[in-house]
Amino acid sequence: MIIRTKFTAVPGEQFVIRREAYRRIQEALHNNGIQFAQRRVTVELASGEELDTTNDTDGSRVTAAAGGAALAAQAAEEGAPAAPVPVDSR
Repeated sequence: MIIRTKFTAVPGEQFVIRREAYRRIQEALHNNGIQFAQRRVTVELASGEELDTTNDTDGSRVTAAAGGAALAAQAAEEGAPAAPVPVDSR
């Protein structure tokens, strides 16, 4: 969803008006049960396990999980049992 606003202000007051406009928009969204997206990514592994990446600042856990899931899928296609891939569960 994109919300755009346009207003005219005297010099120096544009920041006050913008802040108030954002506050009113956020309040209206909150009152109507509309939430902003959360900064959270959940990776579902082939085993059905979920990996919460909230604290994965460098992406290493996501990369490891995605690689492990890809290897498991490839092994399943070839009919071979997949070797377990360790995932750091900090």
